Amino acid sequence: MTPDILLIVKQFYKDLYCKVTSTTDASASHPENEEEDDSVPPVLAAEDHALRSGADSLTAILIHLFNLCLHQRTIPAGFADARTILLYKKGDAEDIKNYRPILLLSTIYKTFTRILTERIRVILNAAETDEQAGFRRTFSAIDHIHVNKELVQKVTEYRLPLYMAFVDYEKAFDLVENCYVWRALKRQQVPMPIISVLKKIYDKAKSTFCIGNTSIDVDIQRGVRQGDAISPRLFTIDASVHWTVDRITRCTEHFWHSVHRTGPDRDRPVFSWTELWTGPSSLDRA
Repeated sequence: MTPDILLIVKQFYKDLYCKVTSTTDASASHPENEEEDDSVPPVLAAEDHALRSGADSLTAILIHLFNLCLHQRTIPAGFADARTILLYKKGDAEDIKNYRPILLLSTIYKTFTRILTERIRVILNAAETDEQAGFRRTFSAIDHIHVNKELVQKVTEYRLPLYMAFVDYEKAFDLVENCYVWRALKRQQVPMPIISVLKKIYDKAKSTFCIGNTSIDVDIQRGVRQGDAISPRLFTIDASVHWTVDRITRCTEHFWHSVHRTGPDRDRPVFSWTELWTGPSSLDRA
């Protein structure tokens, strides 16, 4: 493995995961942020050693560890670290954009975040609108597909105009700004210990990219972690609270100018990270 390849990989993912929101902006979004101790309590370090040594009664140790993480609002060193391998997709093999990063996370860590997901699932479900069908129990993007197929059939039958804009977000998980996620969680009144632990996880997140027989470390400053149980929910809560107000409005503004239509009666089904905007149809006047 040549040094040039390692340098290209490190620079590409360093730029991708580099935080674009300044510290000032993040502080403005969270004026009530509390000071958090970066040191790991000795008891957590002891638990980490016990897990590595394969101690008996693992379930009891894990419960104790997870409760300590929530109580102390921190995590053991290396608990959230990941290993990443690059899987070739298609296209030019020399273009790093044609490789998919596969994140390998600790099983114990993934168990912990799955527990956190279950604890806040009811709260986050209450914050979601019916438009969001991605990553939700009893919801399916297929329902939205059927609705839009019916819409197309009706406007065709009545010979009415219909405009549809599909907005597909490139690297949607990777480009989430974490400060907006914490703000959204606070707005939905998620318990502060859980928010603090999640912030600590993402503040300490580091990924080791394995390329052949060599590896390089990359600091992760933004984005939600693919393969983590809680990541889809963090993504959708950010999309529901922040994207609909700010980013989506800007990126679709030219579309609505082109069809001369504005107002709250626009249809906007959401298929996880793909938005569909429709308008204007006049079925109500048909």
